Amino acid sequence: MRHIAVVGAGYVGVTTAIGLASLGYRVIVVDIDGDRIAQLQQGQVPFYEPGLPEMLREMQLVGRLSFTTSYQAALHDADIAFVAVGTPSGDRGEADLSYMRIGRAFLQAGLGFGGSCFPKDVKALRHTLDTFGCNTMLVDAILGINAEQRQRAIQVVERLLGGLSLRTVAVLGLAFKPNTSDVRESPGLEIVRLLHAGNALVRAHDPVVGPQAVGLPPAVAYFDDVYEMVTDCDAIIIATEWDEYKKLDLPRLKELMRQPVLVDGRNIFEPARMLELGFCYRGIGRGHMPSADIISAHARCS
Repeated sequence: MRHIAVVGAGYVGVTTAIGLASLGYRVIVVDIDGDRIAQLQQGQVPFYEPGLPEMLREMQLVGRLSFTTSYQAALHDADIAFVAVGTPSGDRGEADLSYMRIGRAFLQAGLGFGGSCFPKDVKALRHTLDTFGCNTMLVDAILGINAEQRQRAIQVVERLLGGLSLRTVAVLGLAFKPNTSDVRESPGLEIVRLLHAGNALVRAHDPVVGPQAVGLPPAVAYFDDVYEMVTDCDAIIIATEWDEYKKLDLPRLKELMRQPVLVDGRNIFEPARMLELGFCYRGIGRGHMPSADIISAHARCS
């Protein structure tokens, strides 16, 4: 049986280690964070990923997965070592190591990409191009448009409501993507901050991420129940495409809201159905609705 060492007990390292152990390899994970290692040794995953805690405990039980803070213990008998530590950007945007872990999910229309890898690696690519005197217009446009998508969602809400000040807006989703507790570079958090800056009365919800994990502004109200949160709201913004949101009771949602404005930052609903239900609906990145539909939708908010 091959011995594998994984350096770094973060999102990538722990998930990789558990996957390798499930394939029959003996894996040891090393990290300098003693508290995190102790948590993992007790069979607890320090972040959210569906099914991972059960797999972790199973691999520990059969003796194929262990955790340590000692590099010597981890690497001494290792046949292969995976380095899964962060690659933070320097002051000028350079990266020590840059690679791209990326699928279709990152390329869907909507509020844009987030997370710890893609934004950082695109910035690192820009720095590399700049270093070698190459044209950076394409990468600059990618970063600029990605940032503008959040502003675009705010502008849509502002236009449909006739302003943001003292309007109650609910943000659904704080994690940067579904099925994770990772909030790094989260579009949802940026939406919350922009609404707060616009003097809106902001409410927030996420199925996994709690308020203590993200440091929400004190004025932002966090809710555990979506239906309680949307009661008497003027607008909803979908920021993360959680399955829980796709299965919401939409007629009930509409009845609870003060104004049925829903801006779908992840395009999880069909526009025709939403308009049929009486929502003032706009999907970010779907293109502009016909003017007649916009007028009709706006009239429903009056």
